[in-house]
Amino acid sequence: MCVNAGLPVGDNLSREALSNFPEFAVRNEAWGSFIFVRSLGRYYALDKQMSNLLLAYRGEGLSQDKDERLDQLYRAVYGNADACDKSKEALNRKNIQQVVMLLEARGVVKDSRFLGKFVDNVVPDILQAEDEENEDAEKRKLVAPLSVNLQLTRTCRNHCRHCWVLQMPSADGARELDKKEVKELIERLVASGVFVINFCGGFAVGRKDFAELVKYAIDKGMYVNVSVEGAALTKEVIANLISLEVRNYRIGLAAGNVTTWDNMRRPNNEKAEKSSSSRDRFVKRVYDFLMRHKQSKHSAKIAFRVAVVKTNSGEYLNMAQMLRDILSEIKLKIGDGFKKGDVVLHLDPAWAVSPSNDGNLFLNENEIKDLIAWVNNNNADGQYPFIIETRAKEKSLAKRHTLDGFEEPGGFRSCFISWNGGMYPNAEWSLTRKLDKDNDIRQHSIGDIWLNNDFSNFRQHFDRMQLGL
Repeated sequence: MCVNAGLPVGDNLSREALSNFPEFAVRNEAWGSFIFVRSLGRYYALDKQMSNLLLAYRGEGLSQDKDERLDQLYRAVYGNADACDKSKEALNRKNIQQVVMLLEARGVVKDSRFLGKFVDNVVPDILQAEDEENEDAEKRKLVAPLSVNLQLTRTCRNHCRHCWVLQMPSADGARELDKKEVKELIERLVASGVFVINFCGGFAVGRKDFAELVKYAIDKGMYVNVSVEGAALTKEVIANLISLEVRNYRIGLAAGNVTTWDNMRRPNNEKAEKSSSSRDRFVKRVYDFLMRHKQSKHSAKIAFRVAVVKTNSGEYLNMAQMLRDILSEIKLKIGDGFKKGDVVLHLDPAWAVSPSNDGNLFLNENEIKDLIAWVNNNNADGQYPFIIETRAKEKSLAKRHTLDGFEEPGGFRSCFISWNGGMYPNAEWSLTRKLDKDNDIRQHSIGDIWLNNDFSNFRQHFDRMQLGL
């Protein structure tokens, strides 16, 4: 029986919530289940025995008497398997008792009650059959993704040359998911046991219903990440995000130098940019954002993400110093709603996603090695009040198939849903495919698309080494 001892204890479970959705949720898998811890935004895998133990808490069937309840839980997990071996039975009963004590200490169960929610998702017969034949847990399929990157819009006020959004297929009359459709999608994701969502764009915060959609996802029990350009953090946006207690942000950072920044962003509204550098606006608005977070004392994790190309690759030091100066100016320290490691500077190469690989824009292998070396050297001496990371790897660019900015390996544990309702293994996969009936969330369930031929072909085509697993 396997339970992850890393489940949070004590104060970690007492964070304020905006709805009555419980802290824990359990979703079914062919091989067992996942328990989702809402305040942390993390899933923990439970094997079949552990899943059966939790399922025994469902309903009103467990006794209020502690000894009788332990006997019921033992039978739910082991049945009569130990009937002829009393010593083994005694050991397994002790195991049950220890696991129950652990779950009670973590606030997962209390007496005869599970203090969470069971998701009534159905495990398809094909996955049940595959699980019985597959002894390699690493290759077992999930009934649905664990997280979703939802592109609320492809519209953006910038026109960055390296951006993958510009490479997306033409609209061909397709329309953007409206507010009602996004809310219905959120409900369907939760019903499928998907509790982590990243709202991205385009210019996602530019949607008039952005705050309403974020609140709706939180109220339905989802752990929400928001991807936003720092210069887009207006007072209104900041107020909305802090009032909603969003706890995970991905903030785009373009460069360290003013001229480089404006060249990287290539804004659509050139006239407006000439009067005020977007870099200066970024510094001011990120300062305001972090100051408001410090005052609110709401916990938050903030990743400043840089898509590194040749244009800004010589400005790592400038970017790190700029971020350090902002944090120093507001005297942000551990305890102001932040913990060590909550602020991260991500320097990740922008990968060529268009058929015409621009060798004058994207990093070559030697430049990637230089990036990795710089991160290692500058992260080691502790001179910055934040962590510096990169997902760059010293291997052939031809073997890199995931995009910068997406945490979970697409197609295996996460998926990408485009602005017009297409569901794909990751954003890059969407660049070579137009919306059709097989991947349209308006026509199919999340689970059906997750297990369809397109996703299956993707998993067969890209092995786990190529995807960085």
